Amino acid sequence: LFTVLAYVLLKRIAWLHTSLVCSILLAGYNLWEKHEHQHQQQSIVYHIPGHRALAVFNGTDALLLCDSALAADAAALRFHIRHHWWERGELQVRTLVVNDQTNYLLQLHGKKVLWLHHGKGHKHIPEQPVDVVILSNNVWIDMPQLRKYFNPEQLIFDGSNRFRKIGFWKREAQRVALPFTDITTTGAVVLN
Repeated sequence: LFTVLAYVLLKRIAWLHTSLVCSILLAGYNLWEKHEHQHQQQSIVYHIPGHRALAVFNGTDALLLCDSALAADAAALRFHIRHHWWERGELQVRTLVVNDQTNYLLQLHGKKVLWLHHGKGHKHIPEQPVDVVILSNNVWIDMPQLRKYFNPEQLIFDGSNRFRKIGFWKREAQRVALPFTDITTTGAVVLN
């Protein structure tokens, strides 16, 4: 706008050329951003105190896996998650409430993710290598067995856990040489 105004006031062709270049750059950036949004593939574990939330982005489609209390709390979703979604472009978002009585083994964009939040965690899941283990809801876990059965590349402690439990897990993970991320201190984490 400034360059168009300068052209109108000063009648110099250089301002018109500058205006055209700026318009082309802006249009190119908008096209690139739209292309990025249509081809995005990402999984993110959000930090929301007292809740569990994992979003999976495939182009302009998004799936939010979360607990029932968070799914019903529009204010918490808006405060913690929706701003990030707006940055991702125009999304078609579906919400899936995770069952509190079930642990999940997910395949997300080439990564095998084990999400534990119930009972004795990994006891009823067959031994297999996984890329990421998400620990939620203060689940009981035996860290040496977790390493032996699944050998994850990364552990993630989410916001649904108590600080004392996370502190215990950190000490145990260090003892068995498992890398971890505590999203209560680092914020959301991207899985891919």
